[in-house]
Amino acid sequence: MDFRDVETAEELVRNIWDVGVLFALQRQSPLRYSELGAELTAWSGRRPGDSALTRSLERLSRAHLITAEGSSRERPRYTITSAGAQRIERVRTVVNALRPTARKDQRPIASASTGTHVESMTRHTPIGPGHAHVPTQRSRPRRTSETVTTEAALRQSKTDDEPNSNGRTAPPPPSPIDTSVPHPARRYDYWLGGKDNFEADRASGDAVAQIYPAIRTTALENRRFLHRVVRFLAQEAGIRQFLDIGTGIPTSPNTHEIAQAIAPASRVVYVDNDPIVLTHARALLTGTGTGTTAYIDADVRDPARILDDPQLRSTLDLSQPVALLMVAVLHFIPEPLPAVQQLVQAMASGSYLAITHITKDLLPADIAASADDTNARSGVAAWFRGRDEFAALFDGLELVPPGIQPIAEWRDDRFDDRPSPSEAALYGAVARIP
Repeated sequence: MDFRDVETAEELVRNIWDVGVLFALQRQSPLRYSELGAELTAWSGRRPGDSALTRSLERLSRAHLITAEGSSRERPRYTITSAGAQRIERVRTVVNALRPTARKDQRPIASASTGTHVESMTRHTPIGPGHAHVPTQRSRPRRTSETVTTEAALRQSKTDDEPNSNGRTAPPPPSPIDTSVPHPARRYDYWLGGKDNFEADRASGDAVAQIYPAIRTTALENRRFLHRVVRFLAQEAGIRQFLDIGTGIPTSPNTHEIAQAIAPASRVVYVDNDPIVLTHARALLTGTGTGTTAYIDADVRDPARILDDPQLRSTLDLSQPVALLMVAVLHFIPEPLPAVQQLVQAMASGSYLAITHITKDLLPADIAASADDTNARSGVAAWFRGRDEFAALFDGLELVPPGIQPIAEWRDDRFDDRPSPSEAALYGAVARIP
């Protein structure tokens, strides 16, 4: 992996030295402090300051991405953890997706797990023992708002029907990423405190937060609702198949992690239409040895494409009960009922439908009055719906107690720190499909 590539992906990885440390330790562990400094110097062409390297090691240790061993009399030796190895693989994927159109002398970053040699740009030598680096004059790559091509990621991606090393189906090649336009998944990631977002997403998120400061609480509570729903469906309802539409950027614990912790053989299909989500899909495809996960690049507004997708058909058995999860996605559709009905009709009896949806009903009056204007200025079209409109999405189904509730109150056993409905203004409900 090339130092310039990581600089180009700085929007996502934020701290270059953190990535350099992880990359060095993935190639060779353990390494002492001085050895890490030498590796980073060879990689970047400049030596990191002691304070910068120390802070990086402290951050990575706190995040459990590396471990340190050694006596108090000597510098510790650092080793990458499995979580750290996963993190650097995600960065590799993102960097490949963000690279400009590949030149003839440039290959995509190879995965360490494949054993493939890592080749960088012609004028740069990959980091590693015995690799000297001769820095050349360069200018910092300029980030623009133009569409970022993903040719390198396309070449690295497997075909749709080719199983990966874990026996799971690889995701399809990603589409171009337009960073100049805010996207709901990336904006949601920003509200959750993630790093996989761009300036347009943050500007849109801040526009909403300026009028409705509780939006970050709302995003967190929506995520907690999903966790409770998946636990209920896996533990109490005995569901072993999950179709998560509008999954968003991976935020652990994800649906498959919760479901497979309860029932390791659970099968999960994720659906989203954002290329950044697709770029991270491989991070999702890490279920248990008996469980299965798959990813579909599709739009909730096209249910037929979702239902007919070969990956869905090879992963889920639609003649058996499935949990259909549509969490915080339907409010981005002007007329969601036809799509919901088509998906529900394809589910077997005993399946479940879970939905959350934004509403003005729970907002303070002054915020509700300006909600449409705020929505328009945010650059992401969304439609607020009242309780009756939300209830219509469950017509003909059997609502699971306690029925339609503000999301923070659906089967939540917190008492002291539960946010009020106005601080998490979404309706949520789960229903059984008869």
